[in-house]
Amino acid sequence: MDHPLPQMRPEFENYRLHKDIYTWLENQNGKAVDLDAACPPLAVITYATRNIIFLDPPNLDLLPSLLRLVVHLEIVRLDTTNRILDILRLCQLKAPSTSTRHPILREERHAALEKLTKPSRVAVHRKVYREIIHGCCLLHIHHLWRTHRSDTESTVISYAVDYFPAFFKDDPDYRDACARALRVRPWHYGVTDVELADNRRVGKQAATFMLNASSFAQDPEEYCVAHGYDPSSTFEDLFPACDFHSIADAIERFIGMVHQERNALQSVLDMVV
Repeated sequence: MDHPLPQMRPEFENYRLHKDIYTWLENQNGKAVDLDAACPPLAVITYATRNIIFLDPPNLDLLPSLLRLVVHLEIVRLDTTNRILDILRLCQLKAPSTSTRHPILREERHAALEKLTKPSRVAVHRKVYREIIHGCCLLHIHHLWRTHRSDTESTVISYAVDYFPAFFKDDPDYRDACARALRVRPWHYGVTDVELADNRRVGKQAATFMLNASSFAQDPEEYCVAHGYDPSSTFEDLFPACDFHSIADAIERFIGMVHQERNALQSVLDMVV
């Protein structure tokens, strides 16, 4: 990476985090890491993610890598939530029969874990995750088109199908590719019918952008006149990109959500080590 590493926040000064990162990297023995094949430790995911979102200026070519890192944050969140729920179920099964016996967890700790796994809270975290995914996807589509490489159109369509299969599956030419995307692309893991409907909606936005951008590229002045725009309007004037900094802020908040749950789980596990 040609960019200097950003200044990390105070939590990156703690020994345990650096030890986790070093140990994991040492165990790789120089092997290339396939982000789709295995989930690295949370410390590594967080470090790598922040080294992308804190870059100034942003490097939008790293959006596919950022997308996969956000998926791993969600995998950690889901795993953590399930583990906490398992602990709460275990506490319920092993609840003391009389008030004179000590509970497995102190009441305040038990209440804190229940709060973290409250269905409404879990739903909010999932919604934040899905919005980040769609934001990254839309921005990447826009970035690919704006860079004007010779293979831009075919590349954009390929990514669009991977990102928004719920929309593009209606086209017979892309039906098989969409089915494959839903099956193998990690950002579609565990999507619900409601989330697929949202994927279709955002996919329509992407397709509309691609169609209009293509028309503009063929004859900018004619496109502007036909749509009532100033003929001197530029691509950036008519097709503003999603704000990367807003996406980065959302990712930073999501990192905080995941760490809060993971720290709560770890505090319980530390009690029995």
